[in-house]
Amino acid sequence: MFSLVLASLVFPLLLAGCGGNSKGASSPVSGSSSRASAPSSSSIHSSGAPRTGTAFVLNESQPVPKSFKLAYGRKEPIVVLFYEKGQNPFYPQGLAVDSAVRSYLESLEGRYRGIGYFAYDINDPQGYGSLAAQLGIGYTPSVTLLAPSGGHYVIRGVYTGYVPRTLLAQALYDLSASRGA
Repeated sequence: MFSLVLASLVFPLLLAGCGGNSKGASSPVSGSSSRASAPSSSSIHSSGAPRTGTAFVLNESQPVPKSFKLAYGRKEPIVVLFYEKGQNPFYPQGLAVDSAVRSYLESLEGRYRGIGYFAYDINDPQGYGSLAAQLGIGYTPSVTLLAPSGGHYVIRGVYTGYVPRTLLAQALYDLSASRGA
């Protein structure tokens, strides 16, 4: 008998909490779809990650490294690596992946001239300011390739997690060819 009384009291509360009461309730589905369709200044879609082929506009009112801002102003192709160094017991791949991708990129840096190379430790906010947030970086290692195109930048590639050296080499080669675009 007690369980029937308890169920009759709890059931209406569950319905109201699950969207059963439509009066005054807002739909998270319609709210999220309107955000996804409205372009932001940095062309980051609703999940936070940048999309290849979208425009990127640097919000210069936010703190970003001076060297990055200068390269951005010169309209040169840009490669940005965000990595994590040190120990992180919750990182699924281990930080050796960050170290490997960083060393791959450093070894390729001299081969493709005319590209601005930037590497930032994700745990050092003094080093990169809001740049990681503007690029939608959530996980490391993360390599973002930006190419100048018609007075602005286009995201040419986004690589998160382990990236083989050969794939990075091809991506940098393609990016260096975009200098004249």
